[in-house]
Amino acid sequence: VEQALTEIRRVLRPAGSFHFVEHGRSPDGKVAGWQDRLTPVQRRLVGGCHLNRPIDQLIRNSGLKLVCLDNYYAQGPRPFGYMCEGLATKS
Repeated sequence: VEQALTEIRRVLRPAGSFHFVEHGRSPDGKVAGWQDRLTPVQRRLVGGCHLNRPIDQLIRNSGLKLVCLDNYYAQGPRPFGYMCEGLATKS
């Protein structure tokens, strides 16, 4: 993830923006616990997909500026449905 975000930052034009929608770590401790338990299985079954990554933190750590971020639960089981949708630019 870090390598991919570094590459996104590298190729992003100065006025460009990075739009994303990704599973993220829930702020609800019970849901996050289930995400931690389910992620190893999820990774094997769904091509490496992680349920429990702190998306906002990863984007900030990459040197991108988080312009907006919406978090919500999609329909379905909460451990699979916590979503991070947003926009980032070069800082």
